[in-house]
Formats: sequence, structure tokens, C-alpha cells
Amino acid sequence: LLVDIVCHNLTEISYMASVCEIGSSLGANDRGLYMRVHGFNDKLMKLFAIMLETLLKFRNNNTNKLPDGFTDQSFHLVVENYRRACHNSGMKASKLASDVRIRCICQKGYSGRQRLEELENIDIATFTTVVSDLLHKIGAEGLHIGNVDVATAIVAKDTILDLLKKSCTGHCGLSR
Repeated sequence: LLVDIVCHNLTEISYMASVCEIGSSLGANDRGLYMRVHGFNDKLMKLFAIMLETLLKFRNNNTNKLPDGFTDQSFHLVVENYRRACHNSGMKASKLASDVRIRCICQKGYSGRQRLEELENIDIATFTTVVSDLLHKIGAEGLHIGNVDVATAIVAKDTILDLLKKSCTGHCGLSR
């Protein structure tokens, strides 16, 4: 749900970047969140920083309200779309068989029904509290490949660490 809300908020920026042949993705898997930017442009790090900064707006958000730039209307829209996706997740036999296979292999898999049940009483206050707690301790692992030198990679590392520090309140245990 967090990924969907952040992606919805970044729709306009992602579209403008795609027009310039710069791609981006944000997703979740069993190991955590992942972010990716790709393309042939020196603006990739700028796009990555915008994506990370948008995600980190939910960190240490104890106001029970959505962070600046997010609206209640968009939250409810994304939740409804996610509800529909969960409800329709087992409609095709091949998709249902694939989901059951994945849940058997992975220890932390949840069915569409289980996710739908958890969404029953979701509200903005509950969502922001859970996400803030989830992002309280966040780690970063990066891979910077392509036509890049050491100095550019160091700038990328410093940018990411600065964004993490800026979003932190109290002791976060950040190290370089």
C-alpha cells in the first residue's frame, strides 16, 4: 500500500522522466523495498533523490496525517484500487495456482484474501503510524553501475545518506 501511494504521488514526475527516456520503479518484495532508476542521463540521481525523499516523508510522521504533498482523496483512491486488486487476485486459475505455489515456497507470503482482511479497517492514522514505525529503522544498499566514476558514486552515496539523516529524528544509527 505504501508503494502504491508513493507511486501515485510520483506519477507526474515519473511521466516527465519517461518522456526524457529516464525510467524508474519502486516496489516491495519479501526482503523490503527497492528503488531503481535507469536511462542515459545525468539527471538519474536527481530523480532517485526525489523518489527517496517522497518515500521518507512517511518516516517519523507522528501526526496521524498524511505528509505534505499527499492528499486524503488520493489515499482513499489508492486503498480502493488495492482492495479491488486483492479481491480480484484469485479470479484466474493460473494466477491462483501461481500465488499458492509462491506462498508454499516463501515463508512470508500472504494471499489476496488475507491482505483484503487487513485492509478492512484501515484509516489514515493507522496507516501513517504503521508506516512510520516500519521506516524508523531503514537501511540502504546500493548498486551504481554504468558509465560512472568513483567521484560520482561517492556523490550518490552522500546524497542518499544526507536524505536519510534529514528524515531522521533522534538517534538513527547512520554510518558512512
